[in-house]
Formats: sequence, structure tokens, C-alpha cells
Amino acid sequence: MPVTESCGYRWLLIASSFWVAHQSVSSAQFEFGDTPPPLQPRTSANESERDRQAAATYYAHARLLELQDNRADALRRYQRAWRYDKEAASILKHIVPLAQSLDRPHEAARYAILAAERFPDNADLLVRLGLYLVEQGDTRRAIPLFEKARELRKDDPPDSKLVSLHTELGRFHLAREDFARAVERFAYVREALDEPKEHGLEESTIERLLAQQIQLFAVMGEAYLRAGDADTAATLFQKEYTEQREQAVLSFHLARVAKARGEAKTAEEHLEAYFAAKQSYEGTSPYDLLAAITLLKQPDPAIAAQAVLEKLQKLHTEDPDNTALRYSLAQRLSEQERHPEARDHYLELLESSATAVAYQRLTELSARTADADLLLRVATKATKETSSIDILQANGEPLARKELLAAAVKLAQQRLADEGTATDASLATAAALLAVECDDLDATRSMLAASLTRQELAADTVREAIGLSLFTRGHYAFAAEVFQAAIREETDAERAQFYYYLSGALEMAGQTNEALQAAEEGAKLRQDVAILQMRAAWVLYHAKRHEQAHNRYLALLKRYDADNALASRETARDIRYLLANICTSRNLFREAEEWLEQILDEFPHNSSALNDLGYLWADRGEHLERALRMTEIAVDAEPDSIAYRDSLGWAYYRLGRFRDAVRELEHATQGSAPDGVILDHLGDAYRSAGSVERALETWQRARRAFSEAKDADAVQRVTLKIEKQLLQ
Repeated sequence: MPVTESCGYRWLLIASSFWVAHQSVSSAQFEFGDTPPPLQPRTSANESERDRQAAATYYAHARLLELQDNRADALRRYQRAWRYDKEAASILKHIVPLAQSLDRPHEAARYAILAAERFPDNADLLVRLGLYLVEQGDTRRAIPLFEKARELRKDDPPDSKLVSLHTELGRFHLAREDFARAVERFAYVREALDEPKEHGLEESTIERLLAQQIQLFAVMGEAYLRAGDADTAATLFQKEYTEQREQAVLSFHLARVAKARGEAKTAEEHLEAYFAAKQSYEGTSPYDLLAAITLLKQPDPAIAAQAVLEKLQKLHTEDPDNTALRYSLAQRLSEQERHPEARDHYLELLESSATAVAYQRLTELSARTADADLLLRVATKATKETSSIDILQANGEPLARKELLAAAVKLAQQRLADEGTATDASLATAAALLAVECDDLDATRSMLAASLTRQELAADTVREAIGLSLFTRGHYAFAAEVFQAAIREETDAERAQFYYYLSGALEMAGQTNEALQAAEEGAKLRQDVAILQMRAAWVLYHAKRHEQAHNRYLALLKRYDADNALASRETARDIRYLLANICTSRNLFREAEEWLEQILDEFPHNSSALNDLGYLWADRGEHLERALRMTEIAVDAEPDSIAYRDSLGWAYYRLGRFRDAVRELEHATQGSAPDGVILDHLGDAYRSAGSVERALETWQRARRAFSEAKDADAVQRVTLKIEKQLLQ
């Protein structure tokens, strides 16, 4: 998400300016602009040398552009020069102030951060830039900056800044579950609080630190407990919770400490003290702890589960208004297949304090017990509260079997026929959404009409929910019909949004010309909304009218690239990415590379561009070392991305590092239905690593995947590989 201008904008300018004033360059470092050393003849340049030569060319071009007062293009060339030669620190002298002069503070900050990562020599600046990254939500990159700042100050006299730095680092390491390192940082904080004068802390400074760092002792206690130091954790929890009103929370944490020590009886006593206070400060965690303690006493899981259930029932009788307790009880009842009791508890929770858990557990119960009435009831409640039934689904799982969905729809139809307008509000809307889920379009149509007639919800809300649901299920023509009806009735602002939806539905239905017209109508209504302005180009792109799409995107790029506002810079980035995709589809690889390079000039840590450019180069055997570094950065940023793992594995393969390639490509094919291209790559890696049998088996899987995707060319290509290998 973009950072708002009010949050950190001014100090961002200060931080990047501070870097320009204080960054240092080794006197031995060659400065761009200096007289170069005499050229020495050599047979051929390796990749690193070629990159440095390219950097020198880009730098010279940037200087020329800057002299011509073409600052935007000069900035891009300086950035490209830096990316090709990251040892040339002097280039950064130009990038950061030039970005500032163009009123692009976030771009200046990106390069100030890169410089700080490469040449960490000022602790205050590292902290400021680290805080900026935290503000951006990128703690992964912020932590090393804070750690470098700490290292730079290791010989400095202690002061409040250093204590605060250790405190923040401890919190960050705890959040990332690096408990050993969190404890290391918190050890310094504990020492400072125990010996304040030796650490340059006045009493007022300590009070301020404790006021700023919410529940500092509890946070440190958590780190020590998770790191296995139960004794220190107990001491810290006792320091945190000193008030009488906090004794219940202290009892809970002491129960955790005792459990970690294996002291079941002591843990149980502390937990009983928490229960006696009839509090819900700690949510459902105390009841999970109860189960863990019970297993210490009774190793038989079935007997332990029954004992926990009986205890929860007793606690609920004594404390019936405790919501967290009731959620835990309902879950335990469900696990023991006592469905009617679990159902009653969840239904009451749905009325008193509904959460996604209640909706999803009731939906699961309806499926387990084939209870159409329950499913309809929960869907109706969800529709009334959220205008959709999305909350009923967990982790993208199917909502229910079609038979159950159909039964719930039929039940709704009967109730509407019997009770008319006296039935539950939003019943018809919920039934329409359930009908979409079971692909009953006749029922969807009738329930949609009933919802609009009964005015259960605002008409635009109903049409949006049902239209998008139809679109998601692939019923594009019907979705388009719903969106068209909304356009006829709504105001201009709402029409623009429905034109956006309509253009997508029409294009997916194969009506490209009509989709294009709808996209253009929406763009006319809201010229300030970038996604509406880009919609027509997307329609052409999806329809594979690549030349027309290319020209549309170029015109849009000219418009947004002229604006230095962050939102416009991000829109221009997205357009460049789409242009790269179009060029790749047309086998215009050099042009695709240039668009991706331009993204990385301005957004040097953009994972998508790093991955795609790295893959393009690796696939064609070019810039292999750079391709490897780029795909490594992408995977480090998003380790769960299958596509990024494939690119990294393919870069290893092209470099002849076959075992590394196998490792990454195996990781990328762990899902239930791996992509044919990745399987093909893995087969190649197995063969080159000497595992011929595994290669043949993997190519067979790739061929099946390509066949299912109806990619005849890929099927033929892999078949030839298999036949060739079998003949050897």
C-alpha cells in the first residue's frame, strides 16, 4: 500500500538528504567522471566486466542528459548505471538528489536504502531508513539496517537511543520467531534497566521508554519463554503484571512457564487462578493451554480430550458470558462430533459476537450433517451483515456439495412462496448467491428478482454481489446481464464501476468489441481512476490484439509517466509490466527486457520484474550471474512463490549447477497440480544431474500436465525428449 504523504513524508526528505551529505566513498574507489586508467588489451571480458562497461556507458549518457536538463531520463540512466555496477558508490551522489529535485521522495528513499545496505557507515541514517521500511511494511529489509546500526555503535557509550534500538530489534526478531536473537537484544535492554546510570539513562528516560514500549517486560518475557528460558520469563512476567487487576493475566503466563518446565500440577494451579477471575483477556489461549497441561497428566488423547471438554462445560456454566470460553467449548464439542451442541453454541455466538470462525464452523457443520436449513440460515445472516457469503468459506475451499446447496436454495424458495415478504431479510439474496455456487442459473435469476422486489438490500449492492459471484463461477454472459441492469439504474459514479465489471464479463464471454465499448464508457465517467483508464487496453491485451493493446498502453504511459506523484509512478510501473508481457507474447524479447529494466530502475526491489527479467535472461542463456542474483532476491522476498522458485531453479540449471536446480525445482513442484513448464524444467535438471529415471518420470508428468492444458506444441516437445532419452 502506498504510504500517505502525512506519515513520514518530511523526515523522508531529511533522511535522503542526510545520506547525500554524509555518505562516504573510499578514496581507492574509481569515481565516475575521473580520468579512466589506460586501457589494457585483453582477450575477452567476463560478465562482471561487461556489466561495468555497460554501467560506464549508462553513466556517460546520464551526464549528457542532465546537461540537457532532461532530469527524468538522466535519473533513469544513473539508476541503470548503479544497478549494473553496485560498487560505484559515486553514482548514488547523483541519484538521490536528482530524485528529490523531481519531487519523488520515495524513489530517493529506495536508493538511499540501497546505498545504506551496500555502504553502512552512519548509524543514525540506518535507523531512519529502517523506520521508513517499517512504515512501508517491509520489516524483512528493515531488520538488517537496524542490526548494522547496532554494530556501528557497539563501541559507543550507552545511551537511550541504543537501548531503544535494542528494544525494537528484540520486538522484530520475536515477531519473526527468531527467539535466540530476540533474547540477545533484550538481554542488553534488561541490563540497561537494571543498571540505568551505566547505560546513560536518567529516571525520566526510563519512564519514557517504558511508556513508549507497551508491555515491554511482557514482550521480553514472551521472547525468553519461547527461547526456552522459563525462569527469566517468569521474572519478567512478574515485573510486568504488578497491579491487582492484572493478577489473572500473570497467573496465565505463570501457568505457561510451569507447563514449559513440565510442572503440570503448578501449571494447573496457576491456570485455575486465571479461570477463577472469569476474565477473557487472553482469548482462547488459556483453554488451549488447559488441553496441553491435561496431556501432560493424561497421555491418552481420547481420555484427555474428554477431561478437557468436561472442564470447559463446567467453566461455561460458571461463566456463561465468556465469549472466548464459549468458542473453545464449541470447537471441542465439534471435534468430538457432538454436532447439535456445537451448533447451538455457534448459533448463539453468531448472534452475540459473530466472527469468521463462527460462520465457517457452522458452514462446516451444515456439510457434515447435511443440514440445508443451517446452511441457509448462516448464509442469510452473512448476506445481511456483509452483503456476500464469502465469509462462509475458509482457505478457498468449496462452500458445500452441490446437493446441499441445491437443497438450501429449494428451502428458501419454499419459504418465500409460503411467507411472502414476512420472511427473514436478505433470504432471497442469500439464496441467489447459493444458487450461483451450485450453478443453478434459473434459481439465481428468480431469487435475484425476488431480492430486488423485496428490496432486501440496496439494488446496486445486490447486483454487484451476484454479478461478481456469477463472474467468478464462469457465467460471464449472465454476469454481464446483471451489470448492464445496474448501469441502467445507477448514478454516474456507480455506473463507472459497473462498466468496469461489465467490460471484464463481456471480454471473458468473447464479446471483445462490446467489452471495449463498455471500458471506454467507464473511462469517460471517471478520468481520475487509473484502473478505469487502463481497462480498454486490458481488453485488447486479453483478446490478443497485441499491437492495439501496445499502442493504448504507450499512450497511457506517456500520461502517467509525466506525473511525479507516487500513485502515478506506481501506475506507470504497472503499465510497463503489461508492456513487457505483450512484448514477450510477441517474442520481442529485447523490448520486453527494456520495459522490465525500466521498472527496476525506479523500483529496484520489485519482485515481479526481478523474477521475469531474470527468467528471460536465464532462458536465453544471457547475463546468467545477474539472472541468478535477481531471482535469488525475488525468492528471498516471496519464498512461497512457485514461479519465482522455478526461475531460480532455471537460472541454476543454465549455470550448470544442477543439484541446486533440482532443489529449487522440486520445491516448486510440491503442489497437487504442478505446472507443466516447471515439471519440464525439473526433468531437464534431473537428466543433467544424472538421474535419468527420475527425469523420464517427471517428463511424463509434464506431458500429462501439458495435455490437460491443451498445449499440443509442448506435448510434442516433451514427447521428443522422452523418445530421445529412451533411445540412448
